[in-house]
Amino acid sequence: MSRLATLLIVSGMWVGVVGCGGDDVDTTDKSSRPLAVTPLLASETCTGDIKETSEKVEILKDAAAYMLAFSRSTQGGAQPSVVDFSNAYVVSAHMGRQTDCGSSISITAARETDAVVEVEVTYTTRPGCDADSALSYPFAFATVPRSSKPYKIIQKRVSMVCK
Repeated sequence: MSRLATLLIVSGMWVGVVGCGGDDVDTTDKSSRPLAVTPLLASETCTGDIKETSEKVEILKDAAAYMLAFSRSTQGGAQPSVVDFSNAYVVSAHMGRQTDCGSSISITAARETDAVVEVEVTYTTRPGCDADSALSYPFAFATVPRSSKPYKIIQKRVSMVCK
């Protein structure tokens, strides 16, 4: 039986070990207002060959950009969710090439400050854990409320270490 510990790295800086089960460290600005994040689609297994293979996070502000990103991330007949772009934008997050099927990416939070809308994207890897040895390109799509303020991506990197 393997035990998991979580190493938390926020914006490239190691923060510490968090308990088993993925407890979070609160890094939010106390003067910010939380915003709703509505998940649309996330890869849950190996993605296989998809067209979008690079690591990137984008704020998609119209249906055409969303349709293009969605078509580059999915295979077969998957249909995108309907989004009202007069009230929301879509966050498209891609983890890039992973050498196993145990990694994931998710849009985990959004908050509005006086100056920006911060969108938190969590990258989770499991180096050394038992996982399928296959190439995968994890992705996630979610909506966040539309704002005239600039959007800032906050990267949260979590490494699940198997022992």
